[in-house]
Amino acid sequence: MPEGSATTLLVRNLPRRYRGEDLLKEIEPLVGVGLVDFLHVPLEGAVRNKAFGVVNFVSPDAASAARNMLQGKRWNQAERAKPAKVLVADVQGFAANVERAERSAATRDPSAMPLVFLSGEATDFSAALRFVHSVELAGSEESSQQKAAQRNEPRDRCREEPRTQEPQPSRSGKDDEELTQQQQQQQQQQVQ
Repeated sequence: MPEGSATTLLVRNLPRRYRGEDLLKEIEPLVGVGLVDFLHVPLEGAVRNKAFGVVNFVSPDAASAARNMLQGKRWNQAERAKPAKVLVADVQGFAANVERAERSAATRDPSAMPLVFLSGEATDFSAALRFVHSVELAGSEESSQQKAAQRNEPRDRCREEPRTQEPQPSRSGKDDEELTQQQQQQQQQQVQ
């Protein structure tokens, strides 16, 4: 993926005791509040993390600014740790990261759950998962409707001419009177 369109970053050399909240505290003063919608710091055991975090930003511009500001940064809460190294992540986007976290062990341990934000507000992981699945469902329904419309669209080269109805034989005035009387009788029966 071109770096200019990336929204998800991999932040390496994270101090081993950092959790998601700690990484968020490092990021928000640099790029602003409300620009992160997914943040996951995978744990290795109960206390230590795996020395990296995955952060998805709401836009490529926010991700690019964060990358520039975090690259080589010394950590506020652990000055002896290695400086941050920031890379473009393999998995890109909010939905893809939520789905990946769903498949991982992260969702089995409440202390290891990713931090997710919808419209700038912190929300629980299950709500984010429902949101992602509802968007996918709506997208797949829309895609199915578009495909169906394309299949039903007549092609110019095989377009059929509209069929005309054959003229009906005209009825005599007497037949019309009988039909009208029958219709009136049916209406009266329905009223009763």
